[in-house]
Amino acid sequence: MLFAAQLGYLHSTPDGQSINRMARITDGRYGLPELGHEKYLMDAFISSGMVSGDGSPLSWADINAFSEATNAVDEPFEKKALFDMSRSYSNELSAGSDPFRIAPCLRGGNDDG
Repeated sequence: MLFAAQLGYLHSTPDGQSINRMARITDGRYGLPELGHEKYLMDAFISSGMVSGDGSPLSWADINAFSEATNAVDEPFEKKALFDMSRSYSNELSAGSDPFRIAPCLRGGNDDG
């Protein structure tokens, strides 16, 4: 879930600023974790839209509809991973408005806090 949490953090715009963190990064210190064999899950997560239209995490209905439409994920553990990634992403996207928020990769992962 670290990748999804870090992506949410990078897509967040701190209060009082006009651009998100990803647009401001130039030195790569807060980049995304390396992916191995699980890259297909991140590709599916990004293709799913990551969150609902209002920024809330994807629901099980959203994930099942995505699965049926794309066949990108069909195993229960894959759907659960998308569900958890959406929550991690949404949490960081919301919490990232705090300009003092520490990046998930620097605090040891997504602790939802």
